[in-house]
Amino acid sequence: MANETLIPVRHEEVAVCGEYVLAAVTEDGKAYFSPRHVCDALGIDWPTQFRKIMADEVSKSTVGEMTTVAADGKKRVQTMLPIEFANGWLFTIKKVRPELQAKLNLFRAEAFLALDAWFRQGHFVRTTNTFKGV
Repeated sequence: MANETLIPVRHEEVAVCGEYVLAAVTEDGKAYFSPRHVCDALGIDWPTQFRKIMADEVSKSTVGEMTTVAADGKKRVQTMLPIEFANGWLFTIKKVRPELQAKLNLFRAEAFLALDAWFRQGHFVRTTNTFKGV
């Protein structure tokens, strides 16, 4: 599927740790998320993460692209990964500034819950975060 153009039937920004991650579902029911939005939310370098995704044969084969309209009215192409690859990719992020580590850990825990709920139920309702690491 490398760089397949995705046509979403539903997309929105899902709140995770007070930040927003672009999520989408295609006509065939497949769910995707934007790793760039995750990088922006965590304050980590997107170009480095993109190179890492594209260097991995498995991740690279799942990359899709979706065109969105930004707040400024301009069209932007977003790199998207299938939701089932979120966990694996998030856990490859090892080197972050010390002040970002707690946020990364919390983001990992909450992202699992928020994205899973959104894709399975169409919305996310926060009850409690079971992650006790921060």
